[in-house]
Amino acid sequence: MAGEITQEAILLALGGAGLGATGAVAAQIVAAVFTARRENKKALAEEARWKLENDAKRRDRNLDHKIDLFGRFLSVAESLYQDMAWGTQITDEEFHAYQPRMQELRDKAEEIGLIAPEVFRHTQATLRSIGKMLEIKTPFLWSAKTGKPSIEQAEECVAAWIRLTRGAIRSYINYEPVDWDEKELKELGLL
Repeated sequence: MAGEITQEAILLALGGAGLGATGAVAAQIVAAVFTARRENKKALAEEARWKLENDAKRRDRNLDHKIDLFGRFLSVAESLYQDMAWGTQITDEEFHAYQPRMQELRDKAEEIGLIAPEVFRHTQATLRSIGKMLEIKTPFLWSAKTGKPSIEQAEECVAAWIRLTRGAIRSYINYEPVDWDEKELKELGLL
């Protein structure tokens, strides 16, 4: 009879509704997967941007103080280098006169290590090379086994480290990577 709802019609209607619901659920699952991927990429990009901004803010803090500190470190280092480069040997009195300036250089290097760790390695290397030059130019510090070391080589080493440290500081201030110039280090025999 027409207009009667048969059991077959009900089953077809329920089957169609079930297929429709299954399709809708599957569409939701697929959409959720793609949304999760997009949100994950967005979160990673946001994290990278936050990290970059945070690094810039950290480096900008007290930039004037850092520039002043870098300048004072380089000034003391170059002053010590120039004073020691004049003669071939340093007397006992001169050796003791250099100690307060060496301590000032150590203090500046340590302060740089606290506020700008990216350039700390360079300042430490400069400090060590100046200390080595002072040792080489002071006869009473030579050991009988090693003899007199090369003064010219020590002076070249100090000049090279001051130049490398100045470059590292310049890179730090200009927000560029602070790296060792390995080619130059090898040429100078420092590596």
